[in-house]
Amino acid sequence: AAALARLWKLPDTLAKPMMAHHTPPASVDPKAPASVLHGAAYLAGMVPLDPDGKATVTQPVASTARRLFGLEGEEIATTLALAAEDFDKCRAVFNHVIDSSLGLDALVEQASRHMGDLDGEKVEPGHEVAESEILRFHVGDMFIELEPGADGHVVVFLTDAAGNRILSEQLNPATQDEASVRATLLLDDAPAEGVRQVLEGLATFVEPRNAAA
Repeated sequence: AAALARLWKLPDTLAKPMMAHHTPPASVDPKAPASVLHGAAYLAGMVPLDPDGKATVTQPVASTARRLFGLEGEEIATTLALAAEDFDKCRAVFNHVIDSSLGLDALVEQASRHMGDLDGEKVEPGHEVAESEILRFHVGDMFIELEPGADGHVVVFLTDAAGNRILSEQLNPATQDEASVRATLLLDDAPAEGVRQVLEGLATFVEPRNAAA
């Protein structure tokens, strides 16, 4: 989700709920769109589907809907029915670009293949970097690698848990402030200690410190 959000340049209001959709929200702030979307994404992910693709209301779904949105009984069933209706309408809009013969497995295979192509095009560095020059961090649900780039820049890689590089960004720690770094790497809501380590890691690539080393 984080990789797609960066590739598609989605605003934080969408990107952050996508990244956190498996993380149970403590509560929902109705005045904060990102908080509402986080709760909605988490609740939607809990809803089980029967073999025909229809949603069913289980006890965990009902209790979560009540806790996050104050929904009760028939309100939950009505909400699911309206969501399904909206989904069908959206699907109809895009029917002209969807190959109806493709099933879910085929779509996932195509997406994986496409992401593999993007890896080769966007993620591989343009020069060899010694293993000792690479810094690695685990920040919340994100795995981040830093390595020196050209002209004082640092190449920041988003990786999976196995270390496979998914997406890259270039930062200039000498000219970008902390707020800019946090926004670029979607670290605004990440654990403070992990963010501190990444910022300190970036600082080690600034030219004067490298020269001193």
